[in-house]
Amino acid sequence: MMMNTNERPYTYSRSVFNDLDSAAIKQIFDLDSLREKLYDRKEKAREGGWEKMRQILINTSSAERAELLFAEKLLTTYGTSMPQIRYLLSSTPPELYQEEITQERKNLIDSMGGTMIGKHWIRCMKQPDGWTFTARRIWDEKSQFSSSEIDDFFIALDEISILTDLLEGRGDVYGISISLKPEKKAAASDFDDLCLYKEKGYILTSKLQELISGKTSKRLIVMPIRAAMDAGVLSRPTYEQFLAAFNLDPKVVSKSSYNNYTNTEHYKYFGDDFEAVKGIVREALGLPK
Repeated sequence: MMMNTNERPYTYSRSVFNDLDSAAIKQIFDLDSLREKLYDRKEKAREGGWEKMRQILINTSSAERAELLFAEKLLTTYGTSMPQIRYLLSSTPPELYQEEITQERKNLIDSMGGTMIGKHWIRCMKQPDGWTFTARRIWDEKSQFSSSEIDDFFIALDEISILTDLLEGRGDVYGISISLKPEKKAAASDFDDLCLYKEKGYILTSKLQELISGKTSKRLIVMPIRAAMDAGVLSRPTYEQFLAAFNLDPKVVSKSSYNNYTNTEHYKYFGDDFEAVKGIVREALGLPK
């Protein structure tokens, strides 16, 4: 399924999305738990009765309306891409299922990265509850997206998410058996495991990458790592894990400097900036500052 890419099809954003690693793809397109969450949310909204629902639906500028519409669309389009997926598998030798599914998913993400809704989704889903911001972007009263653009987005999202389910070992849900090859974990995924809130490791890694990006001082580069440690959300990474996860050159931060700044007994960070970073990493995980 190819999305309409008439809107600025080749952009910097799109080139970045082509290089998403497996951890980021899982974060953005593994929608199994989100569907269940939105199903429960939709049912609770209906329990409020018609009068409450009426107010939600006629208030075109409300975030609640947009989120309700998103939930409805995500759930009603679930499974619509199964004919394409079954065709893909029927025309592929079983030994090549994993390779073919991985390539097809990459092609679809490439297409999605060339659309305005797709770019917004991929950016926002790196944050907690990112889907709510895409919902508002689509259905805000100032939105200029056509119904066909919205339909294309949800159809592609369905196919990418189901392909992700298959690659995550959930083929039995769809009656599809795939023999998955062991995958070597990416450096960022290894770093995710250091988060003390295991299910939110990818969120913490993403936030630390954001906080480290653009820094040039050794002290400031390491500060987000130390802040996460002091905030009680991260085990101390090894120097090698630190370099690999954030793609850093040893010349930028030496091993001795890293060990010094992450040694809680030897070096003390002070000041409002450090406290602010501690608050940011806790808030990113949904914890009180």
